[in-house]
Amino acid sequence: MIMEVKLELRTDIVIDIEEMMIMERMARLDDSDDDDDDDECFSYVPASRSAIDNLEKSTLLDECYNCSICLEDMEIGIDEVMRLPCSHAFHPYCIIKWLGTNHVCPLCRFVLPD
Repeated sequence: MIMEVKLELRTDIVIDIEEMMIMERMARLDDSDDDDDDDECFSYVPASRSAIDNLEKSTLLDECYNCSICLEDMEIGIDEVMRLPCSHAFHPYCIIKWLGTNHVCPLCRFVLPD
């Protein structure tokens, strides 16, 4: 019976700690909602159609890269790439899919123009 009481106490302590952690998280979320200086590059806003259409399309000519989205190697002279204004290159399919949900470069967070 003494063992059961100790178990109940520990359970209460764990529950109290979990409740405190949840309350702290909620307080942080509330504080972040009040912040008017939110950086728009960290919000999930898709790139505009015109920004995607204006991306440079070419064949990889200089260095051997890997696509940072799918992690596949890109071969010089063979693979077609799309370059963002920040000069990072990706497979066309990968970057178009990325830009469907994000308007920033996945590597350097460069914000694409509208």
